[in-house]
Amino acid sequence: MLTLKNVNKTYRGPVDFHALKNINLSIARGEFVAILGESGSGKSTLLNVISGLDRIDSGEIVIDGVSTRDFTAKDYAVYRNYLIGFVFQEFNLIQHLNIVENVELPLLLQGMKKAEARKKAIEQLEIVGLKKHLLKRPGEISGGQQQRVSIARSLVTDPVIVMADEPTGALDTETSEIIMRILKTLAKEKIVILVTHEEEIAQTYATRIIELSDGVVVSDSAPRNEDSSSDQNQLRQKRPRMNLSMAAKFAMNNLRTRALRTLFTSLTMSIGMITFFLLSFMLFGLENNIIRSISNIVPPNEYEVIGEQELTEFTKTEISQIDGVDELFELIVVDNASVKRLVSGDFDTTVANLPKERVNFSLKGYLVGGYPDGLDEIILSSGLVNKFYATVGTLPTAELYNRIKENPFLEIKLKGQPVYNPITDEYTYRESEAKTYKVVGVFEGAGSIVFTRTDDLKAHIAIQDDYPDPGVYKTYIYMEDDSPQTVARVRTALEEDHGLFLYNMFSETVKNIREFLSIGQTILTVISSLSLVVSGILIGLIMYISVIERTKEIGILNALGARKANIQGLFVFESGLIGAVSTMIAFAISFVIGQFVNRAFSSGLGGMVSQLAGLETQNMKIIQVNLLIVGAIFLVAIVYSVICGFVPALRASNMKAIDALRNE
Repeated sequence: MLTLKNVNKTYRGPVDFHALKNINLSIARGEFVAILGESGSGKSTLLNVISGLDRIDSGEIVIDGVSTRDFTAKDYAVYRNYLIGFVFQEFNLIQHLNIVENVELPLLLQGMKKAEARKKAIEQLEIVGLKKHLLKRPGEISGGQQQRVSIARSLVTDPVIVMADEPTGALDTETSEIIMRILKTLAKEKIVILVTHEEEIAQTYATRIIELSDGVVVSDSAPRNEDSSSDQNQLRQKRPRMNLSMAAKFAMNNLRTRALRTLFTSLTMSIGMITFFLLSFMLFGLENNIIRSISNIVPPNEYEVIGEQELTEFTKTEISQIDGVDELFELIVVDNASVKRLVSGDFDTTVANLPKERVNFSLKGYLVGGYPDGLDEIILSSGLVNKFYATVGTLPTAELYNRIKENPFLEIKLKGQPVYNPITDEYTYRESEAKTYKVVGVFEGAGSIVFTRTDDLKAHIAIQDDYPDPGVYKTYIYMEDDSPQTVARVRTALEEDHGLFLYNMFSETVKNIREFLSIGQTILTVISSLSLVVSGILIGLIMYISVIERTKEIGILNALGARKANIQGLFVFESGLIGAVSTMIAFAISFVIGQFVNRAFSSGLGGMVSQLAGLETQNMKIIQVNLLIVGAIFLVAIVYSVICGFVPALRASNMKAIDALRNE
């Protein structure tokens, strides 16, 4: 039962218009009520206030015991979705959805599962004879067929009242008769209210005719006196909602429909992000390459032991026994030495000792061949080997090693104290006994350097009577497990028990590099943010235009029961999607440019850098993707786009359904 009690509606303006005046009506299920009247008589206003598209100023509307007197906007959304079915003159189908999607939409707003909603929608379309056109868009079927889709949509939620506003106004006579017969059939179980200006249609199909004039009921062919009292104040149905998949579909359809505009907006927004991505990836690549190069020279797990006095043997033993210390190494450097190969002359060189383990050798990344693990074995710098062969230019380290290993033995002499000759005004050196070594590896280095085992070097020094003890140049410890906890434990033991301190050149160098690059990243972020601000203004403008273009769609969603939050969320999601698309475009372009730059660097500029700086650039990637930056920018772009689209989305959600539906 539908009851209207003293319903009044006035439209305020320069001159107030009293559209409905003390309307009192009772309509029961099974009635097909036609409302007639001239234009401006109030018939459409009556339909709008009954359906909840418009609000009454005073009085009460009661439907099946539920009063709308204290309804909130959310209550009206539930009311329209569950209790009211609309059949509009202009069909009001959403053009970017196909027929079955249009019909299932009210059910999806109720939260019904997709499969169940689709099944019910197909059943209704089969009833109205459109099962063969399920996947067609509204623009691909005739006007009569569109109106039947509208009827199927109005029935799919099994409403109490079906509201038909001039449903045959845009149809030919034959199609109009089909539509009216369908409505007459519906009236057997529901309340059907038809607004029309065609008295002939009303007389033919309606079971009750109500005529309005100047907002007053002037005639009623079958008045009822039953009163439907309001015995409850709240609706029991769930509030309509728009899930993420539905919002995504609407957003994707709209962006696809306006593909060129979407592409232009996304490209505009992506310009600043492309610059940011490329420079950030370059900074990230530089950081990684520099750190990798440093790690090839300075082992990350090498810690220099610093103290005021030279370490005693007892102290060295205690340090070696600290939990976490894998090797204690004393670096000894002999500057005055000469090396001779049987097939070449003598060359001045520097001799130094090696850590016990290859993994602790600072230049292991540049070493080709083996590592001294037996007596009288050495490794040489590529610069020294080049001197042996008097090569023009610099041969690759691997080729130098292949050459020297054919005859890998050579002699090394350590020079004693210099003796001044006043006659020649020159210094001469007493040379030690020559010692023969076997070359087992060659490392890349421009100087003349020889590395051998510590015991070999000490034994060689010992055979000279007058050779000065070079002493320990530096003392290092190596920790295989150099986790912060282990390092802290070793550091504490050294400081508290021996007054010694640890210094890690690798970590300090990396720290300084990262601090320097972070300054560049900060400057880059500030500059890119300015570009993002301009892009955000464009997104806000595009979304505002989208709201205007889709005003009718907003009205349809409102009429079907979508809440303000649903409408707002729809446009917020769409603006966020633009931000996501822009980021993906920017990343894709940046990635392609990065690959091109890396190839160009490896083949051209990288070779120059390799020669000038001595760095290995064959596999160096100057631009490297930083997934953390990609994720951060992706998130920032979406959030910022959502913020920029919030005001247009708010405007869309605040549109009155009745005004939006009138929009052409």
